[in-house]
Amino acid sequence: MSYLPRTGCVVFLSFLLSCFSACTTDVSITGVARCDAVAQAGENPVDSLFDADGDGFFDAANPDCAETYAVQFLDCDDGDPDVNPGAAELERQSRSPLAPPPAVS
Repeated sequence: MSYLPRTGCVVFLSFLLSCFSACTTDVSITGVARCDAVAQAGENPVDSLFDADGDGFFDAANPDCAETYAVQFLDCDDGDPDVNPGAAELERQSRSPLAPPPAVS
């Protein structure tokens, strides 16, 4: 059976301790982020942490955002910057196979 030399164990343990302390210490987050129209640490602009796709509209699924902002500032799909209240409407290119056929007059 092979063993690590004693110096190897010390180096490995030091490495583990440094990883553990680095992973448990986060100096960039000073509090709990909240979608509240108030500038907090790490938010530039205000509530930018709640605009995942960067389109300037806030996550409608977040209860704090829904309570804070009027509906015209809420994004129903915060993962797609092309889907938001300010986006231009796109004409549907083709009829869905599940849609009923057009009415005959």
